[in-house]
Amino acid sequence: MLATLDHIEALHDADPDLLGRRETWLSYSLKGVRRLASYVIPAVLPLFDTFGRYADLLDSAPTRPGQRDASSLRRFLGLQPKELNLLEDLLARSNALARVHGHGEEASTAQVVKKLEGLISKGAVLSLRSYDASALVAQLTMDQSTLERLAALPDNSDGSVVEQILGDRTKSRLQQLRGKGFASMAEIDHVFRSISYLTHGLSNPKHKLNKILADSAGVGPENVASTYAHLIANLKAGEQITIDAGWGRGFTLQWIVLGLKKAGFFGATTYVGLDQNFDYSLTFKNVNGSIEVGFGRRETKGIDAGASAWVGVGVGHEDVGFYAGGTVGLNLRKQWGAEGSLSLSLGSASPDIQTNLEQLLSGKASDPYEALGMGDVTEVAHFKTEDNSANLSAMPDGLFSHSVNASPNLIARSEGQAFISPLYLRAEAEIIGSNSRQGGKFMTASGAYRTERSHELYSILTHKPKWSLGVGTAALLRGRLGNEIPGTSRATEGRLHGGAATGKIGAGVEKQWERKTWSEYLWGSPKAKFSVPEQQIDLQGDTVDISWTMTLPRKASALRSPSLRMLPKTRRSNLEAAMRDSISFTTPENRKTINGMRKGLSRSLKGDMEELSLEQNFKELEQRADFLTYKDRARFRKALFRIERKLQRNGKPVPEQLQKLKKLTENADDTLWQSKYRSDAIVIDMKASSEDLADFKKLPLDDKAIETGGFGQAQAIRTNEARSKTTSANLWIPFFQYRSSSALTAANLSTWRVASKDFKVQADAP
Repeated sequence: MLATLDHIEALHDADPDLLGRRETWLSYSLKGVRRLASYVIPAVLPLFDTFGRYADLLDSAPTRPGQRDASSLRRFLGLQPKELNLLEDLLARSNALARVHGHGEEASTAQVVKKLEGLISKGAVLSLRSYDASALVAQLTMDQSTLERLAALPDNSDGSVVEQILGDRTKSRLQQLRGKGFASMAEIDHVFRSISYLTHGLSNPKHKLNKILADSAGVGPENVASTYAHLIANLKAGEQITIDAGWGRGFTLQWIVLGLKKAGFFGATTYVGLDQNFDYSLTFKNVNGSIEVGFGRRETKGIDAGASAWVGVGVGHEDVGFYAGGTVGLNLRKQWGAEGSLSLSLGSASPDIQTNLEQLLSGKASDPYEALGMGDVTEVAHFKTEDNSANLSAMPDGLFSHSVNASPNLIARSEGQAFISPLYLRAEAEIIGSNSRQGGKFMTASGAYRTERSHELYSILTHKPKWSLGVGTAALLRGRLGNEIPGTSRATEGRLHGGAATGKIGAGVEKQWERKTWSEYLWGSPKAKFSVPEQQIDLQGDTVDISWTMTLPRKASALRSPSLRMLPKTRRSNLEAAMRDSISFTTPENRKTINGMRKGLSRSLKGDMEELSLEQNFKELEQRADFLTYKDRARFRKALFRIERKLQRNGKPVPEQLQKLKKLTENADDTLWQSKYRSDAIVIDMKASSEDLADFKKLPLDDKAIETGGFGQAQAIRTNEARSKTTSANLWIPFFQYRSSSALTAANLSTWRVASKDFKVQADAP
């Protein structure tokens, strides 16, 4: 029970709201009534004291049938919350057991009582509505039941009876799962569903997961498990392989509310849609020489609503013609999601690991309990997400139209219509959006709980919009049902034409641009993104360590970030040196060799520098010598060729250093020059110094304080290079949509250590 209570304390200390008292929907809706009652009732109740202390009788006297209990009235008004705290109940039971059997300060019952009293004094509440800690509730209930069974045994009971009671607890599924670090049934559900889905896919030769693994390795389905088990067992530090799979379903209904034909058309289309998506991941990586397996699942539900206005003018017959026009639309979307993951350490490479990996990759270890029993759980995570967005879109196009009247003799007629667009252009931009994420990770080894609670808001006022541009060709097949007004040239039609009657075929390409702040877009000064600080607290309750991450784009502009400039110069210098190494398109060793030869070349041509006007060329070499952009290598080489031509035209010998520099800057060696699979961002691990810890005692510990305070000492810079192979398919049928996807990703995590005493840096991996 103590281990469970320690887990509860870690959760509460990290996020007090997680285990706080919750209001019922009725008390929440009657907040105004409660506030009023809090003033009125204390003033009214003393009046009853003049009539035989009636107020006390209301609380103590038994309630007769038909009699209204004052405590019920108070609970109704929210003055006495109806929610029962399981911790208080356990404290009462533990105290009762202690009084019956006695205990000393070192007895386990005394420790339980002390821990419960501490949790209650902190305001922790554990009830049947503590959904984020539902597994902990079940565990405590089982532990208390076990203690009561033991307490009920006679003093002369056989030891085997005690062993049986304790054995029942140890063998229970709940105890096994709680030992893995699960805090809620939702966490268990996500991990179990992930294991079941992934192992089923890996065991089926026709499943998309098995196919993408077989195609990527060039082996048959029967050899997938052994091939990848050997590969994973021999992963090097920082290397990672991820297998992803997912599917989704949706429902969409559209309708046109107005339309006009003849020489042109205009109208408005409205629609509403619902979708649900499920994504699963299986990750293998080498962490400090140990192979870790990660299971993950993400479930999202979304709703879309929107409208578009369209207009066009054309020539030709009403049923056959050419139109030029366009569409402007607005889309609103809200999405909720939940994520769960678990990391399992299998240990260092050994034959046993390869056997376990083969069992997992062949789908034979389909029982979640069997899969979790392969190693030690290192962390369990659970997050809830929410995303909102409003997008504007515009699509100018030219199209051919052909209509077929399927019921010419009816007033309410049905038509078939085809729109063929030889070329369309579609642009979409997010004008406002927000996302929030909250949850945390429980580290089973240390018992620490790391919370994450973030909320970001993007608007066109603060950010250049996230947008996409597409071009292609398409055909739209549309059926419609409407009413025609006789004797007029205008057709006013309410035409249902949505997913039930619309099919679209075609091809196109699309380019997406991520959002940026206006300062980053206009002046090239990127704004850093900070994680929520994590603090480590010792047994005395003092904060001994605070750490967080600062994320910047992997570009030369990161060196001009305002967040970087806020750091003291003594902390910034060595960080900038490490950043140059992590951003550069070549290795630190190659760059050091090139710079040494560049300086040697400059010394050898010192006498010809002014005569041949080489100063500008050598200035160009110096500016490009860090190779912070993809084009720097080509510009560096151009400067070399200009120097070479000037020397040759004037009959001067070409130094050997120049020829070596040309060879070193060739793009033939992929191990020295990186052009593909680069990560888009660098993640800087920051840690508070002793001076910072003193300052944090006066400030709220959040990402805003970190962002504006110039705190922290950089510890390391991380980049993640990844290559992926993906397959996906989308199916549209009347009213419904379905998607399916799978992916295999190989990644390499590189870490640059930031030196604390000098400006040298060390790369753990190339």
